Amino acid sequence: MSAAEPALSVDGVTKAFSGLVAVDAMSFELAENEVMGLIGPNGSGKTTMINLISGALKPSAGGIRLYGDDIAGASATAIARKGIARTFQIVRVLPSLTVIENVAAGGVFGHRRRWGAELEAEARALLDRVGLEAAGNAPVSALTYIDQKRVELARA
Repeated sequence: MSAAEPALSVDGVTKAFSGLVAVDAMSFELAENEVMGLIGPNGSGKTTMINLISGALKPSAGGIRLYGDDIAGASATAIARKGIARTFQIVRVLPSLTVIENVAAGGVFGHRRRWGAELEAEARALLDRVGLEAAGNAPVSALTYIDQKRVELARA
């Protein structure tokens, strides 16, 4: 990636469902490690846009590029292997596992597959990043809802 190339580029993306336009020619760029929020009222296309980026939906028009590679219309699996992951409104933790095991599951099945000590170190670093470093050995079911959301973020 060149210094000027964005990590994620959304260019004129449109998604229509049987004539109803849910996303209309949306464009934006994100640099690596940049955080951006999508805001708007219910029905304004926020979730649809995330579904387009993550591969759950295919755009009707426009382009989506990840580090210069076209991902518009690629499968969710192919996009995840390139490094894009998402979480959902409803928490989906693995209830019989510990916090660290939940995060480690993302490393085993994610786009950069890790094992053993490398996996554990990465999982602990991600828990630290979301503020849950002290909860690693706790059962995930013992966490509050918001902390379970943090576990999902670390796993993603």
